[in-house]
Amino acid sequence: LLPRHRLTQRNPYNKLRDLRRFKHDSENLKTGLNILLENNQIEEAKAYLARFSQKLNSGYISVRTGSPVLDALISDKQSDAKDLNITIDFSGILPYNAIDTLDLCVVFGNALDNAIEACAKMPTSEQKTISISVKQNSNLLLVSISNPVTKRVVIKNNSMRTTKKDSLNHGIGLYSIKNTVKKYNGFCELKCVDKVFTVDMGFFIGVKIQEAM
Repeated sequence: LLPRHRLTQRNPYNKLRDLRRFKHDSENLKTGLNILLENNQIEEAKAYLARFSQKLNSGYISVRTGSPVLDALISDKQSDAKDLNITIDFSGILPYNAIDTLDLCVVFGNALDNAIEACAKMPTSEQKTISISVKQNSNLLLVSISNPVTKRVVIKNNSMRTTKKDSLNHGIGLYSIKNTVKKYNGFCELKCVDKVFTVDMGFFIGVKIQEAM
């Protein structure tokens, strides 16, 4: 098995460099868009966005979710996980602006970190798939993220009992997920069936969100 730092610190210099470049490019994009929109140059703004999207998509984005930010996040996690023979499978489409961008990163980032951590405990030679499903039913957005585990996870009071080594990281991640879901008057349920651990979440979209506690 590969140690945890392989997941979180793989090529740290390259990741920091890429993050700085993305932030720099994003700031430039925002500045350019603001100028175009202030001058009511709508068509020019659309073309500018299209060029920027094409630049981001070239050779990097591996999934289409409906959210460019989530596309980049999942693609980055997939890049980290591929050496462990882990595949991230996404199905469905995320409604535009249904969930705040920061909330998307909190929910999917923490859930995928935990899922990759669990898959890393399995033999590297074994193919592992992390499945993400997004479905919309009226104003309820349903998100399900599941991954295989080496043994059944004990869940009590909608919380999981983890080993002493990883309980802190998992606990913080799940707390952040649950706290974020509450902003949308939603729910977060944990289950483990036949060595498959699943986080099911529901977000009520199109309604006023609450402040996280």
